[in-house]
Amino acid sequence: MSIVGIDLGNSNTSIAIPDHQGNPVVMPNEVGDLYTPSVVYFDDDRVIVGTEASNALILDPTRGAINWKRHMGTDELLCEDADGKEYCARDVAAVLLKNVAEVYAQKTGSLLTDAAVSVPANYTDRQKQETIDAGELGGIDVFLTPHEPTAAGFGNSVHLRGDGDAILFDLGGGTFDVSLLRVSGNHVEVKATNGDPALGGQDFNQRIIDSVLERIDAEFGSRPTKEADPVAWQDVIQRVEQVKISLTARESAPFMLSFNGRVFSTTITRADLAGWTGDLLDRAMDLAEETLSEAGVRPDQVREILRVGGASQMPCFEEAIEERFGRKSSCHAEPFYAVALGTMTLARLERERKGEQTEVAGRKLPPLECCLQDLTAHPVGVRALDDRGRLVNSVILKKGIPIPSDHTLAYQLAEPGQTSASIHILQGLNAALAEDCQLLGALELDGLSPLHDVPHQIDIRLKLDRNAMLTAEAYDPACGKRAEMAVQYKQDEERVGV
Repeated sequence: MSIVGIDLGNSNTSIAIPDHQGNPVVMPNEVGDLYTPSVVYFDDDRVIVGTEASNALILDPTRGAINWKRHMGTDELLCEDADGKEYCARDVAAVLLKNVAEVYAQKTGSLLTDAAVSVPANYTDRQKQETIDAGELGGIDVFLTPHEPTAAGFGNSVHLRGDGDAILFDLGGGTFDVSLLRVSGNHVEVKATNGDPALGGQDFNQRIIDSVLERIDAEFGSRPTKEADPVAWQDVIQRVEQVKISLTARESAPFMLSFNGRVFSTTITRADLAGWTGDLLDRAMDLAEETLSEAGVRPDQVREILRVGGASQMPCFEEAIEERFGRKSSCHAEPFYAVALGTMTLARLERERKGEQTEVAGRKLPPLECCLQDLTAHPVGVRALDDRGRLVNSVILKKGIPIPSDHTLAYQLAEPGQTSASIHILQGLNAALAEDCQLLGALELDGLSPLHDVPHQIDIRLKLDRNAMLTAEAYDPACGKRAEMAVQYKQDEERVGV
């Protein structure tokens, strides 16, 4: 049994393990860095991960993957190896998790058989399942998938800072989450959470890239492209990332590029970045306001504002928070490793909840005696007919209900005399057209006794475990027939076994 927390980020991957007192610490990788870039490259005879993979991608971008996390839960093919084998985001995640297991074994001399792996709060059921599947492919049993902003709260010890509300802004490389955590004694409750799966540091980078390319075009009459100038293109991407990082410490940063035998040079300022990304900042702040509203909390009632994730350290992001909420964020936040640290703490809490005592270096540690109550980020229901005869989503598990949850609703069969029912589980807004929702799975309830003179009702039960993974059950009280399922996605298949 291991107590390991993994932050499988879009930009970087970090591992946290307990020290001799049981406190979470970040474990360095094989070259001594506290994080490994979440980049994969398939060389002719081996798989490369991290900084070396980033460098290799400059020569052949088709043989590797970067900024892959936003594609989790899709069948989109991101790259291929030397033999033509194609890889999607789940496969890339599996390679990264396998690398984590190898680093852990090298550093500790023990096998990493299981771990907690954090996921964005806005992840769908399929994306969570594919994270678990990626762990299995990489040789790791993922027994817990805590939400990243919740983990970041524990990584910043909100549970030890006294009672009150804390709002977490988690702006990573590919996604943005915001959650409000309430601490009361030894109880931590997530009061509200929201996220944008299409908002992250890569979007801020893209605004810089677009603007830099316009300046290059204006001066040279041409610009590098990914297809025609792959080396120059990768150089642009790397230099833009460095500019963004430099602007966290300085008011301006130089940008230089060698292209077509000439050298382009310009200066980018903090004001430039703020102007180029104003709409992205507004999207993040709007979600934060929505989260506070859902929690019934005013900005002045929040004890602490915490920024985590590398992109959250941009001065324009801090300025947007101060402008919208009238105060600065905490200067005591740990932004880069909080998710990994908190994921390890939550892994320990989960072990202790199951009655397992944490042991480090042969010494048993006292329990943390802390309780977490997280909540759902998406509504889930079943396909049903509305009063206009349309197939819509009838929500059973609302957004914002506690995890785990277990809810049952009764439904009337559409036609008299039915002997079977096909039940489709959907993720989407209440009363939304079924075709606009995500199909999570389907189950068949067969062998029903036909009823003609009275309404035929069946009970549908949806249950979320502590990982927010879904199981469904349909039951006919009239004849005792029952059907059950658990959502288990397969590559290239969105059907669920009954």
